[in-house]
Amino acid sequence: MHELAIVQKIVAAVSRAAEKNGIKSVKRIRLRLGQMAAAHPEQLSFGFKTYAKDAILDGAELFIEEIKIELECQKCRTLFGDKRFDDHDFAHTIAHAPLTYIPPNCPKCGSPDSTIKRGQEMELVDIEGE
Repeated sequence: MHELAIVQKIVAAVSRAAEKNGIKSVKRIRLRLGQMAAAHPEQLSFGFKTYAKDAILDGAELFIEEIKIELECQKCRTLFGDKRFDDHDFAHTIAHAPLTYIPPNCPKCGSPDSTIKRGQEMELVDIEGE
């Protein structure tokens, strides 16, 4: 479960930011996570509850904003999604082997030429505390 390594990095980053900003107790952490980021939100949440027990993070809540995959057609510039990413197993597989991903054709013009605009993020958005 590589989510534990991700949680460890989140905890370390939040602890550093809290210390740097004089925060003694973190209450809330917001993470933006793309469907193609190779991490299961449920496993991240579980790992966070288990791992974040130090004085600064004890009792903090982790909020994960999932970002759906968004593609842009290179021919007509239409933005569209790929419902296959709603299946976490599919998303996880593609995240580990992105070269195997074949995007769907553009729903407007039928072009097979598209690029990923959103959905690969793993971003610590903000922390709240006292």
